[in-house]
Amino acid sequence: MNLPGGVRCIYCGVALPAVLDFDLSPPPSVSAARTPTGANLQQPARRTGLVGFLAFLLFKFKMLFALLKFGKIMITLGSMLVFIKAESYLFGWQLAVGFGLSIFVHEMGHVVVNWRKGLKQSAPVFIPFAGAVIFLKNFPDDPTIQSESGAGGPVAGGLAALVCLLIGLSTHSPYWFALAYLGFFINLFNLIPFPPLDGSHIASVFSRRYGARFSSPCCSGR
Repeated sequence: MNLPGGVRCIYCGVALPAVLDFDLSPPPSVSAARTPTGANLQQPARRTGLVGFLAFLLFKFKMLFALLKFGKIMITLGSMLVFIKAESYLFGWQLAVGFGLSIFVHEMGHVVVNWRKGLKQSAPVFIPFAGAVIFLKNFPDDPTIQSESGAGGPVAGGLAALVCLLIGLSTHSPYWFALAYLGFFINLFNLIPFPPLDGSHIASVFSRRYGARFSSPCCSGR
């Protein structure tokens, strides 16, 4: 209350200071304890940045690995399309497609066996008018593994030809009979023990000397 002599309390009449200075900020010690320093703020930021950078690198490596695998698939599919196009001039596109798929099954037989044996291999590559080939980076010294690797293709290709024959018997379609004939012929031809045919790898189980002579770092599908 404003009275003569200065500002007084309205209840008790005590004179108040002329200037009221109310400092609502906490003491310096309390303020320093509650407010984090610049170093404390930078540590979580640095940790978060490091985690984000590592996650980014991991994502990049995964993408690169996926692209490499996709590149291998594209090599196989691209060479297969070229093979089918070339073979279509001899057999027509329908039989060429079936023939290309039969050889693909043959090569995947090699791929599965090599993968189970831990052998590093290339993607199947089709060669027009010749077949397909898979390259092994390190051909095994074990004749049993050599033989199994060589036999994987003819076994898978023979089963594919058998399926074509059964479909032909049930449908009486000349197309499936022709495809079965080509499949059986190619896979039996591959059993000849002469490089780079699969028979040369299969024969290694019968004689180490024979296997060392005819072993080759590739498996031909035709």
